[in-house]
Amino acid sequence: MITTDQRKMINSILDKTYSRINLDRIRIATDTQEEILLNSKEEVQAEAINAFSSIFRSRNHKFENLPEQWRDIYEPRADIDLQVYDHLDDMPTEQEWNEMLNTMNDKSAPGISNISYKLIKKAGAEVNELFRRYTGLCYYLQDIPVKWKISQLYPIPKTYDWDYNLARMRPILLIECLRKCAVKIITKRLGSILSRHAILKGPNYAGLPGESTSTPLTIINSILEDACEENKTLWIVSQDMAKAFDSVEMIPLQKALERIKLSCTIINFIINIYRNRKMRIITAYGLTDAFTAQDGID
Repeated sequence: MITTDQRKMINSILDKTYSRINLDRIRIATDTQEEILLNSKEEVQAEAINAFSSIFRSRNHKFENLPEQWRDIYEPRADIDLQVYDHLDDMPTEQEWNEMLNTMNDKSAPGISNISYKLIKKAGAEVNELFRRYTGLCYYLQDIPVKWKISQLYPIPKTYDWDYNLARMRPILLIECLRKCAVKIITKRLGSILSRHAILKGPNYAGLPGESTSTPLTIINSILEDACEENKTLWIVSQDMAKAFDSVEMIPLQKALERIKLSCTIINFIINIYRNRKMRIITAYGLTDAFTAQDGID
């Protein structure tokens, strides 16, 4: 039985190949539809910033002019007991910190500081105690350090050749590992609360950690079989939202968190993770200057 490099084995069986983008040139179309190939350092980095900053641009959420129906939907829910969120922003316990570190992949790429999960794990008990207390301080101050808000953007190709066209690739963000540690603990706590108290339900149902897609897939399969056997007409609608996470706006996100009655402390912490965050793009010529992301989450 193969116990190591199982992913490599599966990729070989499926004949999967992975290509990388060497961002040393970019093809653009002018206003007259003439195509130009940019290949100098200054041109490539300037166009990369222009293209990716538009992805993370500020959206017009129009929340000040919401229809009455939607205004009511975003009102805080009366059926949620605020006490379910008690201790959500407590300092992580030693057990929580160690369990979180054990789930982190040592092979994950580090952020701009080059502090990887492997380095954090090997830092020793005393240093990790400082990290744990520092994380608790972030919860208390409802914010994270400015340097944790600087990410590296690494463009990777989609399933087809990118042909030097930035629209044919997708951005992967390399985030500071210590920031991801702090967020992972809050995410696990919140996921447990949402699941235990069935807070996300009805139109707001969402899959949570520990759950499986097997149940909805079984239901859909049974519906399909019934339609075939009984010769019924069946319509199934599925929606694929392009750049869904990149287009999340801060005001709607805040309103959604207020709707499920999260405390101001946690809401501020979550919003401040994304407020005034900076990105630098990895190119063949090195990192670009930083640009500010207006909307989107990572």
